[in-house]
Amino acid sequence: MGLARTDMDGDDLFSLTAALAWISNQPSSAPRAEHLFRIIASGILTNQAGSDFRAE
Repeated sequence: MGLARTDMDGDDLFSLTAALAWISNQPSSAPRAEHLFRIIASGILTNQAGSDFRAE
């Protein structure tokens, strides 16, 4: 577990969750849903173990 970023609110979290749910229902993106979730979670949680996502 981690602490959520202080610059986001419930509306932001809901929007990100809805976007991830939509993406996971798209045939071309469904196989990557877990990977995309980890990327989103690492952007939301500030001290999550393994949150070493780096933009390339």
